Amino acid sequence: MLEDVSHAVGWFAMITVSLLLVRTQTRLRRVEMHAAALEEHVSWYKRALHMAGIGVWEWNMRDDEWRWSERMYEIMGFPSSEAPPKNEAYYKRIPEADRHITYAREGECVGGRQSLRNEYRFDTPDRGIRWVRDAGDAVLDDEGKPTHMLGVTIDITDEKASLGLLERRASTDELTGIPNRAALLHYMQQAVVTSSAERNIAVTFIDLNGFKAVNDNLGHEAGDDLLRRVATALRAALPPETFVARFGGDEFVCVCWTSPTETRSDLKAMEQTLERVFTSIMVDGLDMTVGAAVGMTVSGNGSTAGSLIKDADGAMYEAKATGRWFAMRTATVPDQDN
Repeated sequence: MLEDVSHAVGWFAMITVSLLLVRTQTRLRRVEMHAAALEEHVSWYKRALHMAGIGVWEWNMRDDEWRWSERMYEIMGFPSSEAPPKNEAYYKRIPEADRHITYAREGECVGGRQSLRNEYRFDTPDRGIRWVRDAGDAVLDDEGKPTHMLGVTIDITDEKASLGLLERRASTDELTGIPNRAALLHYMQQAVVTSSAERNIAVTFIDLNGFKAVNDNLGHEAGDDLLRRVATALRAALPPETFVARFGGDEFVCVCWTSPTETRSDLKAMEQTLERVFTSIMVDGLDMTVGAAVGMTVSGNGSTAGSLIKDADGAMYEAKATGRWFAMRTATVPDQDN
């Protein structure tokens, strides 16, 4: 009987072990399946990041060690066979104008105050200056101290170029290639803010005489050509720091800096220059030069971009009322210092 019991126990043990082995193998297969699925998802995620142009990075703050994804190496222009540069070497490749804000943004993230969000230029070893955008977060230990920073980087150079092109188009007169009214008003608003008792802005408003005759007799193409020639002549004749813009139609505005002691001489020099410009531009087919009515004003206390344009425009109409082919009137000239 003992032999039968022993035999039964042996069979029971074998069956139990077999069941355990089967169960273990089943669990192992499940683990392997989950691992394979996880690996597939990780691979898919890496491919998606790479195709999206996203570089992934990790910064170990304690050791100042960086880990970069393959795409990150491509964005920053370093060979993947080399270790990423240390923090100091990395920052040396950021132009000084962007370096301070980059330090500040990183400090805010390391301090746990907010996530990292920053755009800056980077001098890559292989492609020169590129624009990049960073986004990241600090990883804190149990004591709330940052140990790592994890983040992503994308190259936004093309995006910046497109935005710059749109901004230039929005601020440039399509016909003449010089700044338009929007750009003029923006410039004047900034200039008024920075002007002072020792440094004023002089605004010159120009309206062409005879432009309608050109359009009526020679066609709009001839009129467009005349506007382009006037814009080119103004920029060539006036000092390079003078802001020259097309206000609209056949009207142009010039803005330059002056001082109380030089205002009258500067305005006289402007009048002489403009008279030379407009007496030298011949209108082909009509045997005449371009005329102009010119109004000028100078900024003072309480001046705004709008008030200066209005005053210069009013002076221009006074000049036009004289009936002369070229005439200039001045709305406001501050007294010179004695």
